[in-house]
Amino acid sequence: MSNLISILNANSGLITAIATVVLVIITGVYAWLTHKTVEQSKKQQKASYIEKRLEKFYNPLNDVLNSSDLHFFTHPDAYISGEYDGLYNASTKWHSADDLVKYQHLASAHLESTLNDFLEIVRKENPWETAKGDYLEECINDLKKMVASDVTELKKDLKHLNN
Repeated sequence: MSNLISILNANSGLITAIATVVLVIITGVYAWLTHKTVEQSKKQQKASYIEKRLEKFYNPLNDVLNSSDLHFFTHPDAYISGEYDGLYNASTKWHSADDLVKYQHLASAHLESTLNDFLEIVRKENPWETAKGDYLEECINDLKKMVASDVTELKKDLKHLNN
């Protein structure tokens, strides 16, 4: 036992150096694993945000815009104020105009102006008469192109994140 203590005392510098190298390696591996975990978490967060944009905003808007039979309806209470409350795609379902407004922040920046015009028209008593000339139809066609482009880009980004 005293022989072992003598050996340890004689080689304490070497033992300290080896222990330090081992701790540096362990710390490096830990830092690398933490970095990989953070990168994966960021990818998952971006993918989740893209999925939310598609689910809450782009898919309902795309559904409305691509309806072959688009209707504007009011909530019964909205008759008093004269504001339309939603859009209905006869082949799919009802989409609240308020939901489109609520999730408008999920839209891309280049969509903002045309979307605001569209939503303003939609919330009027008679959207087809409120829009001057063919403006509502132009607005819908412009939005279709922009939304299709955004959806394609978002799906491409999502696919890249999931690979």
